[in-house]
Amino acid sequence: MTRHDRQPIALVLEKVAARDPRNADALYYLGITAGVLAQAEYERVFELAPESARAHQLRGESYQAQGRVRESEAEYEAALAASPRSVEVLVALGDLTRLNAAYDEALAYYSRAAEVAPRNYDILYGLGVCHSYRQEHAKAALSFREALRLEPGSAPAHLALGSSLLQTGQTSAAVTELEAAKRLEPRMRQAYFLLGRAYRALGRSAEADAAFAKLQELVRQEGVAAEAKPEQ
Repeated sequence: MTRHDRQPIALVLEKVAARDPRNADALYYLGITAGVLAQAEYERVFELAPESARAHQLRGESYQAQGRVRESEAEYEAALAASPRSVEVLVALGDLTRLNAAYDEALAYYSRAAEVAPRNYDILYGLGVCHSYRQEHAKAALSFREALRLEPGSAPAHLALGSSLLQTGQTSAAVTELEAAKRLEPRMRQAYFLLGRAYRALGRSAEADAAFAKLQELVRQEGVAAEAKPEQ
């Protein structure tokens, strides 16, 4: 079956999924078909334009998924050389270097991306994280606030903003953000830890104790789940 044969099948599955969004079989086979079609198109990119920015970007993403950091970074750099204003590639390089604790380098990539797309959640969040690790908490808070204007439902951004506010002595404001993070992600352990610290700093001992107790319960539950998980 060629990729052209699979396209009508994908259309039929999409219609089934649209009529019945809870049809697990349709969603399952739609996912498989979409993956096959995507792979076929990726191969065409490699065949028609092997040294293009997109080809290097795809190789970079593939290496990154395999945990091959050096190869991934080299491919992203090649993609950036071919397309110096690619926001996607700049963010990918920012994320990659940030995860490897190269915060100055990551900050440079995010800053370049911000010149092209100043209102982009991933860029603003990445900038905030870099500023935070550089102990530039006021700058970090500004970036996280901007990120939340774009995606107000982001638990990580609320958590990060709460942490930055706590670092700058804005404890009451930090509690507001950390409570928001907890509501969005009830199992976010770091939110309870920081809430415990914030409530204690405010003299609200009962709420601090409750936050730390919830943290301990989550740690206990995760430990039990890990022990119950069968060995591979």
